[in-house]
Formats: sequence, C-alpha cells, structure tokens
Amino acid sequence: MAQREIIIATFAIIGPIGLFINTIIIWTLFKSRLYRTRNYLIYASLALCDGFYASFGCLFGICIYVVGEFSFCKGVLVATVLAYTTSVAVVAFLSYDRYLVLRRPLRYPRIMTRRFTIIVIIIIWAVSFLNAGLLLSRQAILPITDHISTLNRKNCVLTRIVVREYLIAWSLLLIILPMLTTIFMNIAILRLATSHYKTLHKATASFRCTPNREWNIKAAFTTVRIVTTNVLCTLPFVCVILVEALCSYCVPYKTMRPFYALFLLNFASTIVNPLVYTITNQELKRKVNQTLRTISPLFIKRCLATTVENQSNLSMMASRRSITELATFDDRDNKLRLSK
Repeated sequence: MAQREIIIATFAIIGPIGLFINTIIIWTLFKSRLYRTRNYLIYASLALCDGFYASFGCLFGICIYVVGEFSFCKGVLVATVLAYTTSVAVVAFLSYDRYLVLRRPLRYPRIMTRRFTIIVIIIIWAVSFLNAGLLLSRQAILPITDHISTLNRKNCVLTRIVVREYLIAWSLLLIILPMLTTIFMNIAILRLATSHYKTLHKATASFRCTPNREWNIKAAFTTVRIVTTNVLCTLPFVCVILVEALCSYCVPYKTMRPFYALFLLNFASTIVNPLVYTITNQELKRKVNQTLRTISPLFIKRCLATTVENQSNLSMMASRRSITELATFDDRDNKLRLSK
C-alpha cells in the first residue's frame, strides 16, 4: 500500500512540474522567435516531447493505480514508447549537430540547414508515432491466458504484456544502439570542445575566437549534460526490458517490482532536461525570466481581481441580509403594535 501511494505521489508531483517547465520553455521559444534557429528548434522539439510525457504519462499512471483499467495501461505504454523513441532520437540528432559544428565548422551551414532540421524532426516524430501506434494493435499485446496474465495487465508490467519480438526490436534498434552511438559521439564532442576551450583561453590579441565559436563551445558542453541526463534516466529501464524480453520469466513476478522503480527515474529527465539547457544558456535563461515576469503580474492581477470581486459579493450579500433582517424586524414590530 505504501509503494502504491509513493508512486501516485511521484506522478502527482513530477507531472505538473514537468508540464509547467516545458510549456514555459516552448512558449518562450515561440514568443521570442528563437525557434527559427536550428539549435533552438531542436530544444523546442525535446521540450515538447518531455512535456507530453510528463503530462500524459503521469496522468495515465495515476489512473492505473486509482481506476485499475487496462485501457489506461495502454495509454502509459503508448506514451512511454513515444517519449523514449522521440527523446533518444532528438538527443542523438542534437549530438550530431554539435559534433558537426565543432568538427566541420565551414561545411556545417551547408549541411545543417533549417529545412534539413525540420525534415529530420518530422521524420523522428512520424517514426515514433508509427512505432507507438503498433502497441494499439492486437498482435502487439499478449492475450489473457491465466491469473498471472491478469495481474500483469492490472499492474501494467510492460515486459509481460507486450510481445517479446516487439520489445527486442524496439529496445535494440530504436533505443540502445542510438544511445550507444550518442554516447561515443558525445565523448568526441567533449574532446573537441575541451580542445577549442583551451584554444579560446590561449588566444593572443592577433587571433581571437569569434563570439559564435565561443557560443558553440558552450552549447557543446550543454549537449553533453543533456545526453548524460538522458542516458542515466533512460538506459537502466530499457536494459531491464531487453533482459526480460530475451529471457522470458527469468525474474520471478514477486521480485520484479523493484526493477520497475527505474521506470519512475525516467520521469526525472522531463524536469532535469529543460532546467539544464535553460540554466546553461544565458540567452534562453534571460528570455524565460522575461516570460515569467510577464506571466506573474497577470496572475497576481487576476488573483487580486478575483479576491476583490469575492469581497464585493460578500459585502453585497451581507447588506442584503441586513436589509432583510431589518424588514422582518419592522414587520414583527408592526404586528405587535396592531395586536395591542
């Protein structure tokens, strides 16, 4: 019972916070038109994925433990597969973008155009939706055969509900292999960024690094932090899924629950990711502060207006009540006089 309450509380805390932070970032990027640049367009796509997962994943997760219907479990599965696939692909594309700008700075503007970035992001989302949509088919979900199958559906145990061929193909081809490639790419990014950073501080007066180059170095370190967060929050749970899919029912059902505590760890990335690329990016940080300052007075004004309106309504009700009481008192007084 305590574990159930902890999971519900975790969903109830992470969901609204993750949705709020990612919504603020998306609103800031589109309001300030920063999304027109390639790098911020990738950030907007990642924030959209995190916001979707924080809202729908947590909502369906709470509904599972409160209502207990299998339809909400399907919603969690679809949201998880969609978010995992999209976030891993977007982070891999972001890493490739940072690697290319450091490795081939002259060829970078010709390769990574805004049109090419939009096409890649559309393809990523299309593949993710197609892959998540396969879970809604009957062939991807195992049928109910015994009491254990019913418990698996009730507790939404991913590896005991979905067909093992789907889990192996999804975890290997769309999660683990792209993530390993991203890790090696970020090791190369870290080396290149460190080398450029040393060159930047050793530059003489005759050879100064441009502000664009300095910004690229900072963006590279930000990308490494985002990838580290994504790997630490996503890879453990996906490895558990792969092991369970390859060795079906190797882990007893009663001892499986601690492994699925790793599932909650991935929700932390929906909060950490936007905080990382907001805190480490001065331009985005300044724009987000402006957005929060704009929203806060409006919120305060609305609260004050609502309070004043409520107070006026209460005063009107009190005055009406006093008038009614005085009228009734006068009627009683007149009746007493007439009776005398």
